[in-house]
Amino acid sequence: MADFKREREEAAKEALAAANTHKKNGRLKDAASIYSRVLGLDPDNLEALEGMGEIASVSDTPQAALPIYAKILHLDPENINALNNRGIHLMSIGDAEASEFSFRKLLKIMPDDIDGLNNLGTSLMEQKRYAEAVEILDQAISLAPNSAQAYYNRGVVEMISTPDNQEPALRFFNQAIKVKPDHTKAHINIASIYSQSNLYHKSITHLDKALLADPNNAVILFNKGLSLRMLKLYSDALDCFKTAREGFPKPHLVDFEIGETNYQAGDLKTATAFFLMSVSENASFTKGFTALGKSLAESGQLAKAKEAFERAGEEGEAFHRLKMLNILIGEEDPWESLKESFEKIFAASSSVFSKWDGQITNDCLYVHTAGMPDGEIVLLSRLLDSLNEKSKETVVLVKKPMLKLIARINGDVEVSDEQDFKPDETSGKLMTTHLYAAPSLLKLKSGQLPENGRYLEPDTSVNRSLDQNIFSGNELKIGLSWFASGLSTGPQQELKLEEFEPIMGLQGAKFISISPTDTKTQKNHLSDLNVENIGDVINDYEDLASAIDQLDILISADNISAHIAGALHKPLLVLLPLLPSWVWGYKSRTVPYYPTATLIRQAHENNWDRPIKTTVQLLREKYGLA
Repeated sequence: MADFKREREEAAKEALAAANTHKKNGRLKDAASIYSRVLGLDPDNLEALEGMGEIASVSDTPQAALPIYAKILHLDPENINALNNRGIHLMSIGDAEASEFSFRKLLKIMPDDIDGLNNLGTSLMEQKRYAEAVEILDQAISLAPNSAQAYYNRGVVEMISTPDNQEPALRFFNQAIKVKPDHTKAHINIASIYSQSNLYHKSITHLDKALLADPNNAVILFNKGLSLRMLKLYSDALDCFKTAREGFPKPHLVDFEIGETNYQAGDLKTATAFFLMSVSENASFTKGFTALGKSLAESGQLAKAKEAFERAGEEGEAFHRLKMLNILIGEEDPWESLKESFEKIFAASSSVFSKWDGQITNDCLYVHTAGMPDGEIVLLSRLLDSLNEKSKETVVLVKKPMLKLIARINGDVEVSDEQDFKPDETSGKLMTTHLYAAPSLLKLKSGQLPENGRYLEPDTSVNRSLDQNIFSGNELKIGLSWFASGLSTGPQQELKLEEFEPIMGLQGAKFISISPTDTKTQKNHLSDLNVENIGDVINDYEDLASAIDQLDILISADNISAHIAGALHKPLLVLLPLLPSWVWGYKSRTVPYYPTATLIRQAHENNWDRPIKTTVQLLREKYGLA
């Protein structure tokens, strides 16, 4: 009998050795089969139970490991590995509170166990008990100053508990890397912090170091693609996303980012295809439908764009874009829609305000402009005189760069810096409205504004740094205003200086640049083309208005220069993308708000060739340029 028992123990020992070899080499199915046979003969074999627990831990159903560890602990209540692994699995299924019990029991047996301290710190962090987590992890660092994991966990606590101050987290992650240079997760978190701080080059450096340790990690590749795109390295970003796609847990997100990268690069056709793929893979992906609608709209497919925005449901950006699209094509009253924007702002504002209802009031009326593009403030400021007639006094609140300009709008109104306005310190009743709400409150018909003619008067008494000799002589003076937005598509699409070259090459006029130059190369380029450059000496919008007022014609992108020229009643050529801002309407060559403006639109998305050629032809035919 003793010999039989000894032989069985030897056989079990050999079987377990074979199983452990299979497990070590990743042949988990073979290992599990042997462990099961051993347990069939000896249900309480701890080594076999521990092996089965480890295999269950990495299976598709890791919770299956819990009853195995429970049995081990029943047989051996002080089994350190079982207590640690049980706690880890409880955390993985979201039961951090139960995991804490396992880790504390482990530490009661071995108070200085570094893994136990690290895991308890993580458990406390999961429970948002940050101060306790810090105490435990500091203990781990004190006991094991070369524990990279302790420094890493300490960094994670700082990263989560103090999101507005990432310096402490960076310090701990860097210490983890100092101890273990290939600590992948530390590199990933450092990259994340740098990315949030817009330090994308540094972010990519750490993502590359993480990839050295794990070159096929789809999540790291995905994040690297995001950082590369922020640097406008679109081709490199696409390579990362395409490589990441196969192993990424949510392929529709990768397709979305591929679409977004192509969109930002100005390739709407490819962008649309990938956005369509993303929503085909996930029919509830509202962000994908919003992006699809955006790319369709900007390529002129408005009906399909509206359908995509509607499929996005209540998603905020989609709702706003659909509304703006309906306004653009005349299917929705812009004044009611813009008033709704004010209602939302008012709802979140100070309770000391009283909302103006459009009736005559004996109170001072405060008119807000928060959230408005500068050009739209100029457009709707023609209504200030009408608002003033409805109140004892009107105060317009604008951002500082707009102060002097809006002060020159016709009408007896006060203009104040919105940053200096403190409603809680103002005496009397605070009757308020928003400039967006003004057309509706003044009961203007849909999309209509009064024809004020010239409603902006620059201050001629101011000594400016502009060289007045530039504006002398009988030669036709044509101003040029480009738009360096950095965007390759959409209503705010940039119109670069270089696009104006065919216009600047015409003879018979003096061309004057009123846009600031970014580089010495641009300055030299203008000089080579005999273009006067005053953009760099224009100090503010009121200076800009004075310069435009001395021109005969302005050729402009959709920027504040165009609106100022319209308010000055100056001849104006506005070059517009295929999908413009709602202000300019859709397809027409004129806009009722600015009767002196001629609108010259793209024929194809993101291509300025036709607008430039049309402008050259118009200057030749109407003004005799050669």
